[in-house]
Amino acid sequence: MSRTATDADEATPSETSAALLRSRTFLTTRLLPDLDGAQTRLDAILAEIAAYQDLRNTLRSLDPDLAQTTPQKGAEEKSKGKVEKKAIAEVGQGILVQTNLQMEKDPLVSLGLGGFYAQLSNRQARAFITKRLEILDRKKDLAFDKVAQIEAHVHLTSTSISQLDNLFRGGSIVDDL
Repeated sequence: MSRTATDADEATPSETSAALLRSRTFLTTRLLPDLDGAQTRLDAILAEIAAYQDLRNTLRSLDPDLAQTTPQKGAEEKSKGKVEKKAIAEVGQGILVQTNLQMEKDPLVSLGLGGFYAQLSNRQARAFITKRLEILDRKKDLAFDKVAQIEAHVHLTSTSISQLDNLFRGGSIVDDL
């Protein structure tokens, strides 16, 4: 059976079925895995931001210049380059013990470059962390944008599949209310 000029604009049922299959395959094999990957990257960035913020807060609390100790004890600790604080530590199996936390004057800080660390003064470490957080904040914004972009593609593809499926079943593009 040959197609006439008026039929040229309409897809055959087999063409429509093939287009539906391609669209569903693209959605499930490309877009949804891409969305999962982008969300995983965003979650990793958010976790890194939280870890650096916690480290910065800990460093602030351990800063010898900000430590709340007696003047005589503070001077001794500063001269030794150590600050001692009481802390609760988990030793495994959910068992917690009280311990003295000794913080060397110059802590080791992850540079975020494949396991490289630098020994920095407390203030230098906090300044580095602030700069690192600025970089991570920009990365977070880009990751949010990527997730939103993929979500928009998923929405458009899903809507197209729905409309194409409705046409295939004899309906119209606009759902009947």
